[in-house]
Amino acid sequence: MPQSVTTENLDKDLTFYMRVRNVLENKVINAYIDGEKVATKNAAKFLPAEMVNFKIKKEILEKYPDGEIRFEIEDKPVRAKKEA
Repeated sequence: MPQSVTTENLDKDLTFYMRVRNVLENKVINAYIDGEKVATKNAAKFLPAEMVNFKIKKEILEKYPDGEIRFEIEDKPVRAKKEA
């Protein structure tokens, strides 16, 4: 991961690339800047052999010029079942 991001020279959204260490099921990867969730990556499974790409919009990065970006793996929210 980069040490810092400068949005002045950024043409569009910024993409981060990462890998997970273990197979992850029923999980999401959330991006936080200064404690505020700014993006979420969903997948049925995250696999170590597959690169995870994570886009964060330039407009969001500009809101937090000195913010710290943190990625966290969290449990996937449980959806309420629809009643028939």
